[in-house]
Amino acid sequence: MVTAGVVELPPSIEVLSLQETSITSHQFHRIKHKFPQLKTLYLSALKKLVPTSRLPPSLQKLSLHPGHVPDERKRFMYNDKCLEDIGLLRHLTRLNLFHVNLSNEGMRKLKDLGLVSLQIVGGMFEDEGLAFLPASLVSLRVSRAKGVTDHIPSSVERLGLAKVGHVTAEGIVRFLRASNAPRLQLVVEKTMQSALLAVPEFPGARVHLSTDKHLFYERGGCGLYYC
Repeated sequence: MVTAGVVELPPSIEVLSLQETSITSHQFHRIKHKFPQLKTLYLSALKKLVPTSRLPPSLQKLSLHPGHVPDERKRFMYNDKCLEDIGLLRHLTRLNLFHVNLSNEGMRKLKDLGLVSLQIVGGMFEDEGLAFLPASLVSLRVSRAKGVTDHIPSSVERLGLAKVGHVTAEGIVRFLRASNAPRLQLVVEKTMQSALLAVPEFPGARVHLSTDKHLFYERGGCGLYYC
């Protein structure tokens, strides 16, 4: 549990991790002013709304995790509503979301952020999936998330690294054709193996099944991996 002792830490702290706490909005406000150099904040199993308006403006990286709750229905941090307003996080460059459900509205707000890196593990998308991504994004990693659809954002052309899991074979093909990323890694399901092996050759690319039973799509240093 977080106590008043948190604010007794030196103001030069740049990384802070809060787990299983009932930290209040007022305590977030105190943290904001106590740690003017805070750059990374890890929040796990919080029991209250995250007041994004009271997060330090110096913050560059934010990680959200619902914690290890046996019954998913009892998880507080179950969707992007756990954040007061994602749109207020314009100062962030890195955002990691673990088992957080993302609404279309939440994804639209993410699009307006200046994120360089976005990682989404678990959780679920609404019907528009990855249709909205920040134009500034360089690194995208999505795994074990449900609802990733064939909506492929134009911003994939600018990605330096993309890793996406659990998309349809058709979506993968569209993703590959749309992206000019120098490094591209997509994780696919076993059921897509035959469909992806039938993908027409792209210039400088090859699709094959490796000896360790991983499916690769390669374009230069790029790869499509089945695991």
